[in-house]
Amino acid sequence: GLPNKMSDFESLFQGVRELNQRLDEWARLAPSPFRPTDVIRTDIKLEKVSVYNILYLRYAYYGTVACLNSSLIQPYANMNLEGEHNRLYRDQIQQSWELAVEASRAMIKYTKYANVDCGCPV
Repeated sequence: GLPNKMSDFESLFQGVRELNQRLDEWARLAPSPFRPTDVIRTDIKLEKVSVYNILYLRYAYYGTVACLNSSLIQPYANMNLEGEHNRLYRDQIQQSWELAVEASRAMIKYTKYANVDCGCPV
């Protein structure tokens, strides 16, 4: 349910911000080709690394981003957060909305690399 106290509300938003920062840091520091923003190069074969290893990490990353940020989209997006004192909450809800949409689109985009056949590990 909705937090009953403003401190619960602030705690939730702060927790999401901190987790987003940690995820962003992991994504920036991950080695290539596991970095979520890197292009998947199917023309280069890496020893002991399958495209499915790369896809798994990307789906785990983007799925976590989408799940984490969707927790602020509903029901908080429909709350009356008018006024300057609620600007931080409105900004965080908007940022979470954008991150969840971006992560969902990325997961869809990477499905083109998953060739499902009898040898597919999924």
